Amino acid sequence: MIHYGVSKAAQIAVARGRVETTTETGVRVNSVLPGPTRSEGVEAFIQQVVISRGASAAEIEKDFFKTVRPTSPIKRFITPNEVAPLGQQYEMINKILLAGLERILKQAGAK
Repeated sequence: MIHYGVSKAAQIAVARGRVETTTETGVRVNSVLPGPTRSEGVEAFIQQVVISRGASAAEIEKDFFKTVRPTSPIKRFITPNEVAPLGQQYEMINKILLAGLERILKQAGAK
């Protein structure tokens, strides 16, 4: 799963780069990087392992978190439905912050 690690490292690098290039501009950079997610690709991978090892999907998942991701706090794959609200929460927070900033600027007489 080298591609998985590379994609996560790239996401971190891009977010960090955006933070560094927007320093002192008032731009907020947020990044959501969930852990192992039960995507279609993960489901297909698990099914391949089930067939090759003759073990249940639950056993494969338990073994994955025991051997590959032992530091995972939840010890299971997160679902896309659990991830989506994280982005929505950031969007809501940003809207609230922008509304507050607009109010402050108006009170200060800015146009």
